[in-house]
Amino acid sequence: MIEGMIVKSIRGHDVGEHFIVVKKQGNYVYIADGKNRKLAKPKLKNKKHLIIADMQLIDIKTQTDKSVRRLINHMNIMAKSP
Repeated sequence: MIEGMIVKSIRGHDVGEHFIVVKKQGNYVYIADGKNRKLAKPKLKNKKHLIIADMQLIDIKTQTDKSVRRLINHMNIMAKSP
């Protein structure tokens, strides 16, 4: 997984939710969604508990919590549509 990649949680209390990879650290990544997990305080999660939702990469350094929320909301809408 690469920084700026959109991922989906497949394990844990946040199963089914989309996130942005903020930083890598060994077998773990820091993820944020801009709402519950802000870019300033991302969540540490095991890579095994995530799948790649979209190959689109965004530049994390230029993003705000608001822009991340918009992208995540768009991904959630796309996931729910048939």
